[in-house]
Amino acid sequence: MPHLLVLGDSILWGQGLEERYKPTRLLADAWASAASAAVTISRFAHSGAMIWREDPPHGANGCPPELMSAPPPFAATLPVGDDEVRATLGCGAPDDRDRDGEIPRSEPYILRQILDARRELTTDPDLVLVDCGINDTRLYNLVLPGKDTAAVVARARSLRPFMRFALRSVTDAFENARVIVTGYYPVVAGGSRHRKLYHFGVDVLRAAGQVVADSIANALHPDHIIAVSQHDTIVRIPTYNPVKHYFDELVERNASWVTAIHDTIHSVIGELGLGGRIGLAIPRFGDDEVLFGRDTLLWGGTDDQVRDERDRIAATSTELTPYDRLVTRVASVGHPNVRGAKRYAEAVIRAAGDLEVF
Repeated sequence: MPHLLVLGDSILWGQGLEERYKPTRLLADAWASAASAAVTISRFAHSGAMIWREDPPHGANGCPPELMSAPPPFAATLPVGDDEVRATLGCGAPDDRDRDGEIPRSEPYILRQILDARRELTTDPDLVLVDCGINDTRLYNLVLPGKDTAAVVARARSLRPFMRFALRSVTDAFENARVIVTGYYPVVAGGSRHRKLYHFGVDVLRAAGQVVADSIANALHPDHIIAVSQHDTIVRIPTYNPVKHYFDELVERNASWVTAIHDTIHSVIGELGLGGRIGLAIPRFGDDEVLFGRDTLLWGGTDDQVRDERDRIAATSTELTPYDRLVTRVASVGHPNVRGAKRYAEAVIRAAGDLEVF
């Protein structure tokens, strides 16, 4: 019976999607059809997963990386042993993983997912699907204004030793499996609508408790500085338009980050020297198919299929801070919707064919 192991973050978890629409389920269905046999899925991926914790966890001034204008790069090496990894939060039983996978949190780290999968599985999977990098970079470094593009790109490139360690751990742990690493896409591109991005950014800034949020919101409010039609299309741009300035910068930053993270993955795969056993699947999203685009393939934050369950958790949990509650409620923002998940699955299926998985 074919066996698929899924490691990584919210995209391979299938954030906001019912089980039948998750990209890994679509992959399994295609595989089952080709093999005329049911495919077993062991899914350890979950929302918010990082490869490993950041050391130090904050910058030199004690500020969390997601709030820094110039987030720091990662350490040049990753000296971590299995015992240290096992001392972190474990993945739990399959039912626990299915229940908690939608809630964003950095742990269980991807390195812990690998160890727990190796312990739980009695035989090697035929295929391992894994993604990593966006949560280590921090999503807010990609979508909030005021970030230094060069620093965000450098942070993505500095993930090379983390990625190399993680992928080497995967190939060593599951010696008989083929491996597909999935890439990412620009969360924001030229087709993203300004006003929707503005309101999302302001909500996050306020929830994060930044003192300057209100002043930024008032200074940059689109109604104050630009005229818009009912379709959110800019029809008059003044000599200096802060919204357009930040929007253009976000587009450039996202495109640069995607290039950097894919270059990093490519180089790591080359360093591993496992041609024919490991491949890369990159979905292609057009300018109007990204966050808040007119033909978007991504959730907008509260329009997904499992939002009611997240709302219930956000409203009843005593462990979540106000900021955590906001993150939980809008956790699907920027993730593939039903159509986007299909696009992801198609890219993975092509990569699986190249590796002769099925």
